[in-house]
Amino acid sequence: KVAEFKCNKITPTTFARYGAMLGKWFYNAKLCWGCQGPGADFGKTMVEDCQYGHVYFRLEEGKVIKKRTKKYGYPETGEYRETLFSTYYDALDSNKIINRSREAVEELRQFIFSPDGTVQHCQAIQRDQDPENAGKLHGAVVVAAAMSNILLRETRQTTPKPVNQQPLNPRTAVFKKHSP
Repeated sequence: KVAEFKCNKITPTTFARYGAMLGKWFYNAKLCWGCQGPGADFGKTMVEDCQYGHVYFRLEEGKVIKKRTKKYGYPETGEYRETLFSTYYDALDSNKIINRSREAVEELRQFIFSPDGTVQHCQAIQRDQDPENAGKLHGAVVVAAAMSNILLRETRQTTPKPVNQQPLNPRTAVFKKHSP
């Protein structure tokens, strides 16, 4: 995670265009977003209109050997949501990642296990009872951080480690060529 931005006044299509530009600026960074609701428009704009293709494609859940699908974006429901939060909590607990955003940590404390056993933001549960919660963002910063953890986890699993990589010797031609 290199930045944080949230606004419930920007359209998903405009935000996707900004996202595609930032992804390119960060050396074609791999991007991931929630694909439900406004995320569907975001994804369509990102992949089809902006033609930004370095994005998360879902894995088939519930199978031993998981294959990559042709569907982009991360579903925030069912087994996917459970995986999203469990891997994020595990990574935080084991110090594999550190979330330095004070706001994100405070927001994380607002997630609870609902009576049906799912992980929910407390305001999302109360949304129907309190009209003041309508239109507010409910856990968006935490969900985004958890999605970045999914990308990081996949990168760690697929990136080969260098074999017998020796530290560069300052006496080699590479250093001599560029030294004063």
